[in-house]
Amino acid sequence: HDYIDNIKFKYGVDYLNLILSIPPGFIAEFLNYTRPISEYSGPAYEMRYGQGGTHITVLPFRNFAIIGVFLISAIWFSIIMYIEKFCSRKLTVIRLCILVSVVTIAPMFLWYGEKNAITGSIIFIILAIIYKIFLKINIK
Repeated sequence: HDYIDNIKFKYGVDYLNLILSIPPGFIAEFLNYTRPISEYSGPAYEMRYGQGGTHITVLPFRNFAIIGVFLISAIWFSIIMYIEKFCSRKLTVIRLCILVSVVTIAPMFLWYGEKNAITGSIIFIILAIIYKIFLKINIK
């Protein structure tokens, strides 16, 4: 409906705000940093219709119109297909965990947007590093 009301396209500002919003809340509070996307600001907060979620096509459309929906969706799904092929070549604990993480994150990513995919990926990377450290230590 915003499009009908002459939406002003953001030309990538929402994606820059996603990058600037990566630090977790407790770190941002410690550094006295206000994240551009939080529970009180950002695309989901600006939505006049719906119940707080931003579908996967909202940010591409708000930023780059219909061409953004096609291009950014193609990029995301190409990344997902690459991850699936990479993980299927040689099954290891980490690669199986990547597949499980993608399956777990996908519904939240599709309905609530990219921030959930970024947060889930960061959590996975931290846990994978901890797992690798414990393998090196070889705790019994």
